[in-house]
Amino acid sequence: MINKAFKIRLYPTARQAKFFNKTFGTCRFIYNQFIALKKYIFEETCMSFTPKLASFKEEWPWMREADSQGMANAYMDAKGAYQKFFDGKSRYPKFKKKDDKQSYRNAMMPKTIETLIRGDRNDRIFIPKAGLVKFRQDSDFKSMPITKVCSLTISKSTTGKYFCSILVEMDDEQIKLPPNDNEVGFDLGIKDFLIDSDGGVIENPKYFRTSERKLAKEQRKLSHCTKDSNNYRKQKHRVALMHEKIRNQRIDFQHKVSKQLVVENQYIYSEDLKPSNMLKNHKLAKAIADASFGRFCNMVAYKAFWYGRYYIKVSSFYPSSKLCHCCGYTNTTLTLSDREWSCPNCGTWLDRDQNAALNILNEGNRIRLNRNTSRTEEMDESIKPVDTGVVAYLEQEACNATDGHGETYPSSVGG
Repeated sequence: MINKAFKIRLYPTARQAKFFNKTFGTCRFIYNQFIALKKYIFEETCMSFTPKLASFKEEWPWMREADSQGMANAYMDAKGAYQKFFDGKSRYPKFKKKDDKQSYRNAMMPKTIETLIRGDRNDRIFIPKAGLVKFRQDSDFKSMPITKVCSLTISKSTTGKYFCSILVEMDDEQIKLPPNDNEVGFDLGIKDFLIDSDGGVIENPKYFRTSERKLAKEQRKLSHCTKDSNNYRKQKHRVALMHEKIRNQRIDFQHKVSKQLVVENQYIYSEDLKPSNMLKNHKLAKAIADASFGRFCNMVAYKAFWYGRYYIKVSSFYPSSKLCHCCGYTNTTLTLSDREWSCPNCGTWLDRDQNAALNILNEGNRIRLNRNTSRTEEMDESIKPVDTGVVAYLEQEACNATDGHGETYPSSVGG
């Protein structure tokens, strides 16, 4: 069994939208109040104090109008944030803002997809205390091998749109793809987004770059508006819509490319990139962030796990660009500006990116054959939540999916 999440767009009535907004505000209030009380009591008495959720409800009775599961999860999230801080795993918890993305989670709802999705056209979803909410149906949930519904996460974007993330448990044996003998190694870059070992090249669409001037113009208009005025709120909404469109374009592109890689190939190899280190190069930071290499590798990782494929990463120290894939000669004099070079040993004329993809394929194959393990053993069994764009913080994947490479390159991110 595997956990999989689906994100759907909700179209609530005015009454349902009011309930959602009330629950968002209540959960945000509980989270912020928990942090404020902990901070105040520690500063006054130097003692650790954990307030109870029941005391909040007694002091502020209006909380009972919101979703109780959402409030309980907000309370537990606040406790978890403090615990991570004391364990040295994260920074001190920050207060939540009303202008940010709002959400709450509910796990107490129908456990079967047949009782969750209702209506004559299966376009209504049952949400506790909100009733049946209309949604846009892109997938036939009732035809999927879903064994159990785990939780619902209701969210509201900065553009005012409502979404629901449905976390379900599925039979992985029924969604696996038939195995094949195809294998591919790929190298990620800035000029060309992906270069594979079969000679395929996918151009980088650079969605942010293409919309940068228009976005800058709208942001200048926003800076000239009086803060918190009606015109300010309208212009802020326009800017948020532009950011949302760029993000959706990028995510849609990466989903299509990653799905194609996973469907066509049984074995997939790539370099172990580290985007956080790559972003330290201020000359290339904007282009690297626009390409979003980390999210793309996440997509390949969890889709390979879902569909029964192998995804193996080559060490970032492996000289994939400097190594001739024909004879194995290492060109130590190769610079970052050299996009093509001739091997002094065998005379082969090499394209830097294509050569890197072929070397990644060869090295990945060597790792796989030496490992000689099953698919589950090749994957890191520990899992963590990630944002893939399909659903916020619900999809799960191997922990090493976001590990990466620290070097940066002008038009390619090969070794």
